[in-house]
Amino acid sequence: MNKNRAFTLIELLVVISIIAVLAALIFPAYQSMLARADAAKCMSNLKQIGVGLFAFASENDGAFPIAGMVIERGAVDANTKKPAWTEQLAPYVGNNWAIFQCKSAAKALPCNKETSYFLGTRAAYLEAGTSAAVRQSKITSPSRLILAGDNLHSGFSVTDADKDDYSVNCPFAGPPCHAGKSNILFADGSVRAYSRFTASEMQCSYDDPNAVY
Repeated sequence: MNKNRAFTLIELLVVISIIAVLAALIFPAYQSMLARADAAKCMSNLKQIGVGLFAFASENDGAFPIAGMVIERGAVDANTKKPAWTEQLAPYVGNNWAIFQCKSAAKALPCNKETSYFLGTRAAYLEAGTSAAVRQSKITSPSRLILAGDNLHSGFSVTDADKDDYSVNCPFAGPPCHAGKSNILFADGSVRAYSRFTASEMQCSYDDPNAVY
C-alpha cells in the first residue's frame, strides 16, 4: 500500500475550519493584550512627562510650561512668545518626541497622531482669565489637580503640538481610549485611569474642587 497518502478534500477543509476557530478564539485575546500594552506604555509616557514637568518647574521659579493657542512644532505663539509646551518640555525628557504619542489616542482621534496629550492649564486660566502657567506654589491638592493626560477632544488640529485644557475637558470629551478609561497625570506625579471626570478624586482648579470646564 502507498504510505504517502495525500489529504482528502474533506480532511483539508476540517483542518482549515479548526485553524479558523482557533484564530477566532486567539484574536480577541491578542487584541486585548495589545490594548493593555498600549495603556501601560501610555502611563509610562505620562510618568516621564511628569518627571520632565517637575524638572522644568524647578528651573523656572516653580512654573510649568505655558500653553498658547494653536502652535505647530517650530513655531512660536504670538501672545505667549513661547513655542508649544511639548517643545518647551522636550529638553527635559531627552528630546524624545515619542513620549508625547499614545497609539490608542491616535487611533481614537486623527488630531492625536503627532501629539496625544494635553497640558493641564485650567487652574491657571481660571485664576488669570487668560493664558498662564500653572505654578506649583498655588497647588493645594497635588493628588487631585490634573497636570496632563490623554486628549479625547476632537477640536484640535493634527499639527497642534500645544494641546491644553484652558477651556475644554480634554480627557473626557469623547469615549476614553484605554478599555473605557483615560490616563491622567496628577500634580503629585501619579498617573491614574478614569472612565469619567470624578470630582471627589480630581480637580481642574487650584482650590475649588467644584470648578468645572
